[in-house]
Amino acid sequence: MNKFDGYGITQYFKETHPLLPANEIGYLFCDSRNRIWICTYIGLAMLDENRIMKAVAINDSLKKLPIDVCFEAKGVGIVAMTGKGSFVLKEDEKIWKPYNWLNSIFSKNNARAVSFLNKDTALVIASGEKIVVLDFKHQKILLDYKLDNVFAASFINNNEILCATNRTWNLQRVSILNGKLLQSYTGILNEQNEIIQTGIFHMQLASNKNIYISTVRNGLL
Repeated sequence: MNKFDGYGITQYFKETHPLLPANEIGYLFCDSRNRIWICTYIGLAMLDENRIMKAVAINDSLKKLPIDVCFEAKGVGIVAMTGKGSFVLKEDEKIWKPYNWLNSIFSKNNARAVSFLNKDTALVIASGEKIVVLDFKHQKILLDYKLDNVFAASFINNNEILCATNRTWNLQRVSILNGKLLQSYTGILNEQNEIIQTGIFHMQLASNKNIYISTVRNGLL
């Protein structure tokens, strides 16, 4: 893991920071207290507000627990989606407890990424086969859209999402309101007027409402 502070890069390796579970970092998340949660395939760590590394034990009986993603939901707190279910951190008790509502939705699915539209509404990319949009405030599923090999997704606005696969160009605009496919975008043209057929790795909604798309082989769109 690398940290850039505007002046230089600090590197974190398990060999020099023993509390880091592994050198392979799958997901990073910075919460409202400026703590950074570090998700790896064998466990979870956290850099606190003073950037001191701390080991995080979600379940003492699970020595090696794959952590898919961490995120923070309003009124819920810090959530970890793992290979053994989802857990929520009870800050006052300093313990993690099973997040039963989320476990009822993703009992057989791991998460690849989580993206929030606002403090209550998030989309979850689940196990390469569907996107789920959740209302955490009311504990409701707003959308459950199946798409094989889905790898990236983003909100467009309050009513629509954009989602894509990582194998061939398959970009879809979907309604959150009724779950219908609104538009399927064909491959785009490069400078040589050739159709780009590439998988999509990540999508990010910017503050200007543009969506930036990183592809597997054809750069940033």
